[in-house]
Amino acid sequence: MDVTHDGATGETVRPGLGVEPAALSNDDVLRELAHLHATRHETFRHGSDDALAHHDRRTAELEREYLRRFPTARWIRTAYGTCNR
Repeated sequence: MDVTHDGATGETVRPGLGVEPAALSNDDVLRELAHLHATRHETFRHGSDDALAHHDRRTAELEREYLRRFPTARWIRTAYGTCNR
């Protein structure tokens, strides 16, 4: 993770990476994930290499946090409907 530490406050700073996923509320995690999933195609097709790398990194961070918080909520879609994994 690209982080630095603020010498004045001692806090971890994540320039350009957004709020640490563990610090977000459940609603914030879900809202950010929905936004990232909604913008994925546009970023893939038209974003710069840096934008795509940032999008991938942030999506992975938030998906890991979601699965940490909701380990039994892993649903998969099949041709026959939705089932729990």
